[in-house]
Amino acid sequence: MSLSQKVFIGSLWTLFIYLVNRSIGIVSTLILVRVLLPEDFGIAALATMLLMLFMSLTQLGINQYIIKTPDITKQQISSAWSLQIVVNVLIALSLFLFSGILAHLMGNEKLESVLMAMAIIPILGAVRNPGMILAEKRLDYSRISKIRIGTKLTAVPITIYIAIVYETYWALILGQILTELLFCIMGYLLIPYRASFTFKGYKSIFANTKWLLVSSVSGFLRAKAETFLVNYKFAAEGVGLYNMAREFAHLPMSDIIGPASRPLLAGASSITSGINDVYIAILKYLYVAIFFLLPCVVGSFFIAELFISVVLGDLWIEAVPVFKYISILMLVFILYSCCRILMLLRDDLKILVGLDFISIAVMAVVILPSVVDTLTLLTQIRVAVGVGFAASLLVLIKLRYKSSLSPILNLFATVFILSIPFAVTLHFTKPLINHLPEIIQLSILIVLAITVYFLTVLSVLRLLINTNPYYKFVFEFSFKFIDPILNRLKRLKDNK
Repeated sequence: MSLSQKVFIGSLWTLFIYLVNRSIGIVSTLILVRVLLPEDFGIAALATMLLMLFMSLTQLGINQYIIKTPDITKQQISSAWSLQIVVNVLIALSLFLFSGILAHLMGNEKLESVLMAMAIIPILGAVRNPGMILAEKRLDYSRISKIRIGTKLTAVPITIYIAIVYETYWALILGQILTELLFCIMGYLLIPYRASFTFKGYKSIFANTKWLLVSSVSGFLRAKAETFLVNYKFAAEGVGLYNMAREFAHLPMSDIIGPASRPLLAGASSITSGINDVYIAILKYLYVAIFFLLPCVVGSFFIAELFISVVLGDLWIEAVPVFKYISILMLVFILYSCCRILMLLRDDLKILVGLDFISIAVMAVVILPSVVDTLTLLTQIRVAVGVGFAASLLVLIKLRYKSSLSPILNLFATVFILSIPFAVTLHFTKPLINHLPEIIQLSILIVLAITVYFLTVLSVLRLLINTNPYYKFVFEFSFKFIDPILNRLKRLKDNK
């Protein structure tokens, strides 16, 4: 089996895992938003953000180190695993001891007991079976799928039960702890690999991963600075509205494109013919991703009100403008992911760290002033900073690696133009169906958008494949999914 086939099959497995997991997660969220208040979700989001800030200090890049190191030995894996455990235990103790101070700084005393309970999560994360990383390195996702799906199927019902019975944010907290615990246990039950506790060669490992740690911290701070700022401006309720809108607006990225990209690092790491070939491989992935994500962004501006009303309920209606604008950041995140892989493979993460901190500083300077007095304006500024950050990354790629940006610019312009027909269709259809129940309106608009966009792309791609090899890849990639469906329909017709 060729490398591209392995990456493709690996992408399908990870996509399957996350689709099942997120389907379960979305159903649970739809139940929880009708049981708990925005403030409850805000408390959970703040606690999770602080936890992830501490955990970003533990990200030694062990996963990436194991994946990108050719012919890695069991001793190297055991040393990396042992080093990760020690670091995570220290971070967990720090989180536990400083929970009161953190709660005071965030202006919410409820966070103290929550953070003390969540301090166990870094330890559980560290003692996971490293055999799961090896399975990912081999692009073998069958066992990983069983672990992730089994964990979700067990933890979610318990979380919902606690929420319904006690109506407290503790349901969200205990759900996270239980998920991490079950994931750890099932990893050892289903994967026979065992590591030993040793520190031989840890200095070499740390030397190879130190910039992964720094970039992990800077990347986390850049991504989560907005949550700090939202809490500063609008307290826990604002954080709840903002985070829930972001979670649902980013579903196409977090639940489809993101999971499908997980094998990309392993695949790119296997390319030994030069950075240009790595760039070409990443561009192929980017083309498929943007053909999917950009129309989702365009569609968000047409269905935001209906989506929030139907899916989350009237209690969350203030999140509508946030939902619209925050969807644009999906495009920023996908560009960031692609650029980070290039820099990781070229050991250039220190440059990315610098850009991260510049982005954080700019965000703070433009959002902190009192003139930013609405959640909508804050979101718009956050998106503007994100777009500027993405533009900086593209310029960096051009200057640092002498890579052409024409394929990327061509891609965005083309997909935006291809999105116009379905956008116009939605614009004129909405007034015609506004007398129908909202759930029917939403269903009609989504089906109509998908149909019009799909037919537009299918017809135009046949013309584009001769102008750009990446369009040909998108066309062939699409038919890997379409052909089985068409063949199945043909067989059904023949049987009749």
